[in-house]
Order: sequence, then C-alpha cells, then structure tokens
Amino acid sequence: MSIGPVELADFWDLSPSGHAVVDDHGIILAANRTLANWMARPPAAMVGSPASELFKPAARVLYLALLAYRLAVGSRAEEIHLELDIPDASPLPVLCSGRRIRYQGAHLILLTLQEFSRKHALEKELLEASQSREPLLGQRDKR
Repeated sequence: MSIGPVELADFWDLSPSGHAVVDDHGIILAANRTLANWMARPPAAMVGSPASELFKPAARVLYLALLAYRLAVGSRAEEIHLELDIPDASPLPVLCSGRRIRYQGAHLILLTLQEFSRKHALEKELLEASQSREPLLGQRDKR
C-alpha cells in the first residue's frame, strides 16, 4: 500500500490534534480542520492571523515568551501548557509543541496542539483537594 499526497492532506485534516504551519513572523500559513473546528472558524479564515491570537491572554504571553523564544534559539519546543481562546466557550487546555524547519529557503514553524482537557480537570481536582486538606493538617499539627 502506498499513500499519495492527496491522502496525506486528508490525514492532516483528520488528525485528532490541531496543527498549524507558521511563518518566521508568527503568522499562520495553514491550519488543519481539527484546529479550525476548535476555533469555530474555517481553516482558510485562520490563514494570515498571528498564531499568538489562538490563545487566551495569559497563555499568549507564555506562547511568545517561552515557545516562540525556544524556537528562535533552537529547533524545538516541547509540551508547553497553553489555553486556546475558543469563541463563546470555555478555554481549551492544550499541550503545544513546535519544530522549526527550513522549507524552500524559508524558516517555518510546525505547531502541534494536543487537547488534554480531561487530564487538566483531574489535575485541577487534585490540586483543590490538596489545598482543602492543608488547613486540616495544620490544625492536627497544633494539637
């Protein structure tokens, strides 16, 4: 079995992860259907927008200061926890990884965004449970 370029493009759109190709100035050149669906926009409508605008304001700072910086000084950035700014919905927690490549003489960034809302909710629950036990443990130590 061989897979041709048309099928590869279909796989890009069917991926369970969001993907984007970003130029050296941080502008989206292409986005897959998964990312576009999360953002409630057609993929073509995302082209030309700054990738940083995908994220909530606090996550945008992390994207620019950490992920973009790591890609500027190196070729990879791995699993940065960010939140997508979903229109008319709750933010979507994602792990964002990037790779800087050279393609046809240009520097491009390949972004992969992996949703992890279930893990995020569990971590939040565990943190809240731990924080609610701290005062009780402090009272026990005073006895």
